[in-house]
Amino acid sequence: YSVSATLNTCTSQSAAIDVAINPMPVVPTIAMTTVCEGSDQLLTATSTTAGVTYNWSGPTPLVVNNNEATIKAATVASNGSYSVSATLNTCTSQSAAVDVAINPMPVVPTIAMTPVCEGSDQLLTATSSTA
Repeated sequence: YSVSATLNTCTSQSAAIDVAINPMPVVPTIAMTTVCEGSDQLLTATSTTAGVTYNWSGPTPLVVNNNEATIKAATVASNGSYSVSATLNTCTSQSAAVDVAINPMPVVPTIAMTPVCEGSDQLLTATSSTA
């Protein structure tokens, strides 16, 4: 693009500039596997736009390594919506979101038995309030 200035009948020399439009990064996708309480929950983002950096957010703190975000020792309190966007140059994509649902650990069962004599069958009974 170029521009010149005119005053009365006099016109200046032109000034020129090259304009480059930065492409908008593609919205990333998020992959994860379901984990049980106490395990690390790994979220992995991918984008078809090369060279992007990822911007993560969520309801609990994340350990971020660009396209990977980890919820350390996740608990059911970590449940919620986590999102990521991709940035390239000065352009940031829309966010992608995933709902994280950490599986609670069942309560340790109790075992009951009755005394028996040698040669008899022993019956063991397990109970749990959550399983």
